This record gives sequence, C-alpha cells and structure tokens, in this order.
Amino acid sequence: MINGLYSATTGMYVQQIRLDVISSNIANASVPGFKGERIVFRSFPTLDRNEAPQPGARPEELGPLGGGATLDEITTDFSPGPMIHTNQDEDLAIFGEGFFHMETPTGERLTRNGSFARDSEGFLRNSDGNLLLGQQGPIQVPESRFHINEDGEVFVERQTSLPGGRVETRTVTIDRIRLSRVEDPTQLERQGNSMYFLPTGNEQAMEPGTSRIGQGYLEMANIQAIQESVQMVDTFRNYEASQRLVLAMDELLDQAINEVGRV
Repeated sequence: MINGLYSATTGMYVQQIRLDVISSNIANASVPGFKGERIVFRSFPTLDRNEAPQPGARPEELGPLGGGATLDEITTDFSPGPMIHTNQDEDLAIFGEGFFHMETPTGERLTRNGSFARDSEGFLRNSDGNLLLGQQGPIQVPESRFHINEDGEVFVERQTSLPGGRVETRTVTIDRIRLSRVEDPTQLERQGNSMYFLPTGNEQAMEPGTSRIGQGYLEMANIQAIQESVQMVDTFRNYEASQRLVLAMDELLDQAINEVGRV
C-alpha cells in the first residue's frame, strides 16, 4: 500500500512538470523563432514482489511491483516554425538550418528569432537591444533603405562623387550576415527570448547557398496552441486522477491503522 502511495505521488510530480512546460510553450506561442519543449519520462525499475503469507512460510510470488515515474529529460524541438510575410525590411527568416549570431553583454548567442529593428545609428538589434552580427561585426545600415539577398549579403544604394562634379549611385555591399549550424542541437542551452548558448563553442560557419535568408519574413514559433491546450487539459485530468489515488491510499492506510489494527 505504501508503494502504491509513492507511485501515485510520482504521477502527480511528473504531471506538474508537464504542466509547467506546456504553460511555457503556450505563453511563447507568438514569439518569433521560439522552439517548443518536450518532456521525456521514464519509469522506475519494476520489481518482482515475493511475500510469505505468514511468518515461517515459503514466500509466494505476488507479481511485479511498479515504482512510479520520474522526469528523464526536457528536450527542445528544433523543427522549423511557419513562415509569415511581414514586408518589413528589418524582419529576417532563415529558410533551412542555421542560427543568427547576436552580440549580448554576456557574449555571443545564437537565435532563430529574426525580428529586428534599427536604432538611431542604424544598427540592427533585437527586442532586448542585442546586436545582429555579420562577418565584420555588428551590422550597421545608416541608409533608410537596404536589401539583403538569400546569401545574407547586405546592400545599400550610396551616392559617389565623380570627377567633374558628377554624382553616381552605386550598390555597395556592407557586410554578410553570419549564419552557423550546430551539429548536435541538444547541446544548446536555452537563454530566453529564443536565444541559445553553445557551451562547447564549436558551431560551424555556413557557406553561402546552404540555407537562404528571406528579408521581410519571420519564422514563428513551432507551437500549435490548440494542441498544447488539449495536452494541458489531459495533464489536468491525469494529475487529478493521481491525486484521487493518493487520497484513496491515505484513507486505506487510515483504516488499516485505526480500525484493522485494533482487531
């Protein structure tokens, strides 16, 4: 009976963790580039229970005894999210694998969140003020209009003075956006705002043509809010079932101690 109480309690424990993860997924369902989390549970080893019907008697096999469940790991689903067309020059999306590089106060971080804005000096920043990095450092675009091709090259139209007082408008390449791929995404540590840190620091630079960048597009979260809501309801029901089992076990223990024990 005590073992049954422990098993039911672990059921409440794992459902509470599952509820926390689902709540986080739903809360970030509208964050560009967000990658949902998934939970993997494992059961404790099942034991073969043998018990003697009375003292001195030969033990009899009662059958397997489960030990309940516990958390194995929380994984991140790095599958791509849906792409939407925003028609905003500062919005960028990666079609294919790879991550943007961001300069933060704590070092470089990786992200799939391509929602950027230009500050007063023309630097491209995310909502936290972190800088988007190119091959030559933070990308700065002072001009009001700019173009980014599929290889991540940033172009602007600039006027150049020529002899004789003539002025010519030329297309100038400012920089190329840095993209990197991670061989084993499970090594990435979640940092918030759809950013990740790779402790090993062995991300691989991507050559042009491997993936393409879409200007005026955003990759949205790979979360289906309706599906997550359904899982939340299922989690609530599982939690309540485990809770009722704990209460039933508690009542049985109370009867065993206060009533059967008196006989």
